[in-house]
Amino acid sequence: MSISNNNYYPVAVTQLTIEVLHLSLVVGQVSNRLLLRIGPLASEQMLYTVANRIWDENTYKICTWLKIKVHHVLLHIQGTLTCSYLSHSEQLVFQSYEYVDCRGNTSKPHLLVPRPP
Repeated sequence: MSISNNNYYPVAVTQLTIEVLHLSLVVGQVSNRLLLRIGPLASEQMLYTVANRIWDENTYKICTWLKIKVHHVLLHIQGTLTCSYLSHSEQLVFQSYEYVDCRGNTSKPHLLVPRPP
């Protein structure tokens, strides 16, 4: 995830909470307390991993049947980033969608860009 601080004062990221959903069911969660300082007018990268397991029978068929040429599963990612600045704490909510190639058990990472005020 790429985080940009467009302010003229430093911002500290204190917590990241993420849920991964498939077909409206939560299939993975992660919550990390961390301290990442982002200087004024700067950007930082934050890497995260969410382990998940999908037990849906139809998804299993999509991933394993040889007749099906596309083996992508759509995951909904929603999260909260807690930031602190000037003795104030704020939660920033973000969401995104990720296609996972379940046949190869891989996905291409992409950047989510929540922006502190």
